[in-house]
Amino acid sequence: MLNLAQILTIDRERLTKKVGALDIDKMKEVDEAIKISLGVAESVTGVGSHPFEIF
Repeated sequence: MLNLAQILTIDRERLTKKVGALDIDKMKEVDEAIKISLGVAESVTGVGSHPFEIF
């Protein structure tokens, strides 16, 4: 599960080790959730999915 309720940035130097990776389909879900969180997503139905949880 990814929680995108709060988006923040950190300096790359603070990243000390890689803990995993996302496949392309999961990354597309993350991209969409970020767009929804930032209010820049276009919804086909007019009602967006919940912007904070990806399962």
